[in-house]
Amino acid sequence: MTLILNIETGGPTCSVCLSANGILIKERKEIIPNKHAAILTVLIQELLAETGYSIQQIDAIAISKGPGSYTGLRIGTAIAKGLCFTADKPLIAVSSLQSLAWRMRHEATAKNEATFAPLIQARKDAVYYAVFNQKLEEVAAESFGTLGEVAEHIKKIDNQPTAGFFNLNDTTTALFRTFGIVIVYFEYVSSNGCELAFSKFEKNLFEDNFLFEPFYMTGFGKNF
Repeated sequence: MTLILNIETGGPTCSVCLSANGILIKERKEIIPNKHAAILTVLIQELLAETGYSIQQIDAIAISKGPGSYTGLRIGTAIAKGLCFTADKPLIAVSSLQSLAWRMRHEATAKNEATFAPLIQARKDAVYYAVFNQKLEEVAAESFGTLGEVAEHIKKIDNQPTAGFFNLNDTTTALFRTFGIVIVYFEYVSSNGCELAFSKFEKNLFEDNFLFEPFYMTGFGKNF
């Protein structure tokens, strides 16, 4: 049995979970924006105590690599690296957008939901996004753009994807609906990446604990 500690700090919810062979055992989360540094280690300690495992029994630590909150990603990465170093564990990095696509696929109810376009707020009028198929392979690469640009791009993709939101406002979702794009809502939490992290563990796809940096995707431009 492969035990992985999964950490997600790229959004407003700070969350950690423990998984066995990619299946969720237990998750702890707190929605306290801008307080990740104060609560992340507490959540990890509580999670391990509640599940009865020690950090030495964990096989790997998985971190959301971004895109997402610059500060949140740095906090999660720093703590994950520290744990990997002190406990001599491998570090796994999972794409935030791909893990959100997993959540969308997991919660899909309609047969026509064959492709998924998760979105993460980058600033007031822009988002990070990508499009994935049922196998969670990229149909459109991770990118960014204004809300109108992204909605227009998604509309033009063959087998038009469902757009996924976790914290965008009513004005934003209304804009996407005007393009005829189906919308779903989901949580932005650590359990989204369990299966992806386990897949990387099986393939020995680990990060260099000293050199790894989160994927911030800073700046804006038209990449499509």
